[in-house]
Amino acid sequence: MSATSMWAQRRWENDLRSKLCGPGVGSKTWWSLIKERQGNSHHETIPPLTRLDGTTATSSKEKADMLADHFSTKMTVADPNRPPPHLAQECDQEITTVEVTQERVEHLLRAVDVRKASGPDDVSPQVLRHCSSELAGTLTESSLPILRHRTDIAVVTETWLTSEVESTFGKIPGYTHWIREDRHRRQGGGVAICLKEGLQAHRLDIETPPLTEAVFLRIVMANGTGLLLCAIEEILYMAALQEEPNHQQQDSSL
Repeated sequence: MSATSMWAQRRWENDLRSKLCGPGVGSKTWWSLIKERQGNSHHETIPPLTRLDGTTATSSKEKADMLADHFSTKMTVADPNRPPPHLAQECDQEITTVEVTQERVEHLLRAVDVRKASGPDDVSPQVLRHCSSELAGTLTESSLPILRHRTDIAVVTETWLTSEVESTFGKIPGYTHWIREDRHRRQGGGVAICLKEGLQAHRLDIETPPLTEAVFLRIVMANGTGLLLCAIEEILYMAALQEEPNHQQQDSSL
């Protein structure tokens, strides 16, 4: 709750700073924003609040502290160690496989509401809708075999991703985000690894040769043993072998 409050305060300050630096800021707007920042503004959106002891919170800080304490108590569990209540099972059927087809993915992408804001992956709805046919094949090819076989570790090469693509792009439900090493100043290339949620993995910083993209992970198994995992994408060169010199004539001094 405290982190959310600090985030909201920083966002409010950034919005206020952008308003003061805007080209259309006049003297009246400037002074009204200054008074609002100093707490002298009379245009309060929240009326005075009454505490349980009968006192009144009038300033913005007092109101914010009072509301933060109120919602913190609402979100605090009295007995956090108490197990959750047992809910009776309402059906005896289980979903063992999830059918994902390229046509279904494309249909869902075309139905994206472009008027909504971007999600946690910061991918624009406009991109998802207008590039639905191109994205449907890629998303289906990566998620379908992983969800079907419920594999623990998935490795993809030739990702063609760059640093402009968010790390949460293409996240598969039940798996971590893709741990990537994107291509460097060239077309193609790039590797990515995703793990089933629950596996403990640490990325290792190991130097690789130039024009080589690699991801090194140390996975901790349930019994405590460690497993080293490496995914490498390397550029292959074509070279012409130079004919070796003729060594039939030997040196007479030998």
